[in-house]
Amino acid sequence: MRRYVIGLLAAALAGCAEEAPPPTVASAEPVSGVSWGEAPEVEPVEAQVFGRTPVTEAGPGRVLLHVLVQAGATEEQIRRTLMDVLTRAAEEDTTVVALRAIVYVLPKEHSGDVELAPTAWGEWLPPQGWEGATPESRREFHRIYTYFGVAPPW
Repeated sequence: MRRYVIGLLAAALAGCAEEAPPPTVASAEPVSGVSWGEAPEVEPVEAQVFGRTPVTEAGPGRVLLHVLVQAGATEEQIRRTLMDVLTRAAEEDTTVVALRAIVYVLPKEHSGDVELAPTAWGEWLPPQGWEGATPESRREFHRIYTYFGVAPPW
C-alpha cells in the first residue's frame, strides 16, 4: 500500500511539472503610465511661522515650528506649504539638524481670540531620524515627512 501511495504522489507531481505556464499576451497598444511631470502643480498658500521652539532634550539643533495657514487651504496646499516652510527654515538656519512643524488652519469665520487645533504635522529629518541627528548629519540628505488627521507619536 505504501508503494502504491508513493507511486501515486510521484505521478501527480510529474503531471503537475509537465503543465506549461500560461501564454503571455502581448498588447499592440502602449500601456499608459503616470509621470510625476504630469501631476498637477499645487501652489503653496501663505503661511506664518508664529512660534519657534528649540527642543534641546534630544540634543542641540532641533527646532519645533508652529505654522498658521489661512482658511480654505486644501490638504495638498498645506502639504506643499509645510514642505516649503521646513526647507526654508533649514536653509536660513545652518545650525539646525532636524525640524518638526505643527500646522494650524485659521477658521473661516473668526473674531478676536481663536482656539487653534493642529491640522497637519511635518518633519525634516536626516536618515538617522530625530534622535540620531548630529551636526555631521546636517550635510546629509534630509527627508520631509507630512502627516494629516492623526498626530504623530512625537
